[in-house]
Amino acid sequence: MAIIRDLAAALINATNSSKMSVTTDQLEFGRLLLAVALVVVNVGVWLGVFLENERFSEPMKKAGWNTLVVALAAEALFAAILVGIDSTISARQKAEIVALEAQIAPRRIPPDACGEMAAALASLSGNVKIVSYAADLEGGILAWQVANCLAASKTLKVVRAFASVMPLGGFGVGVFVSGPDEKLVAAIRFNLTEKAKLFVGEGNGFFMGNMSMGPSTDVADAVTVLIATRPHPDMIHE
Repeated sequence: MAIIRDLAAALINATNSSKMSVTTDQLEFGRLLLAVALVVVNVGVWLGVFLENERFSEPMKKAGWNTLVVALAAEALFAAILVGIDSTISARQKAEIVALEAQIAPRRIPPDACGEMAAALASLSGNVKIVSYAADLEGGILAWQVANCLAASKTLKVVRAFASVMPLGGFGVGVFVSGPDEKLVAAIRFNLTEKAKLFVGEGNGFFMGNMSMGPSTDVADAVTVLIATRPHPDMIHE
């Protein structure tokens, strides 16, 4: 029983560790050990019940009673620890799923962020062109959202050129927001980054010689903001 007590103490410390230094694999292994331990103590319960039979001597009955009490206590303790381990593993798995969903979720602008962008850009005016490339449904939806948010400012004239670019021999990425002067585009870039929480870069997002543009517009392409595809986390910190 001393071994069982030591095992229980170790598992309690591992489960309640404030640093959560125990890995999920280690917790899974601990859960397996607990399952085995529960089988062992369950056998101890039945052994204690058996030894309390009237046909055994009083010392044997007393030993059976002691075995039963210890086994029942160990069973309750192990079951409680098992619940704690299961809860910890479940919480970690849910956190991993949420993190994964955040990485692969489509890029969208929340309604409140859209309203904030429109209010922040209302003091500016000018023509803005929003372009997405063909066959990029996610980029097209994002371009539609960006266009609506900018148009909500009531001061910006938005030219919508969705799915108007067809890359040749390569590929284009993201949505392209262009304007005639640096001040306007810088303000758009800031709001897309800070309020819409989009990954925003500079440039047109195409490989040279690997694109063909759709119908031209009357908006100058002096400056372009690239709303790129979602980058790998390591790319952000380079």
